[in-house]
Amino acid sequence: MELPPKWDALYRAINSLPSRFGTVGVRDPDNVCESYDGLGYNGRGHCMSDGHYMCTECSELSPKAPRFTNDEDGRRDRLILFFASLRKKYAHLSR
Repeated sequence: MELPPKWDALYRAINSLPSRFGTVGVRDPDNVCESYDGLGYNGRGHCMSDGHYMCTECSELSPKAPRFTNDEDGRRDRLILFFASLRKKYAHLSR
C-alpha cells in the first residue's frame, strides 16, 4: 500500500529514510523544489523551470518556460505534456 505523499514524507523523516523522488516539495533529495507538486502539467503555472527533468510533472510549470521557446515544437510539447498528465491522472478509471 502506498501512503499519500505527505504521510510518506513524514514516515520517511521519522524513520531517517531518504526522500522519494517526486514527492510533493521534493523532486529529488539533491534538487529540492518547494513548489513541486507532481500534479502534472496543466498549462497555467508560473514557474519558468530550472531545467530539472521532473519540472514537466508539475502544475507550476509555465507555458512560457524556456523549454517551450520554439513556437511550433513548443506548442506540440505543451500538448504532449498536457495529455500525458491527463492520462496519468485518470489512469485508474481505465482499469
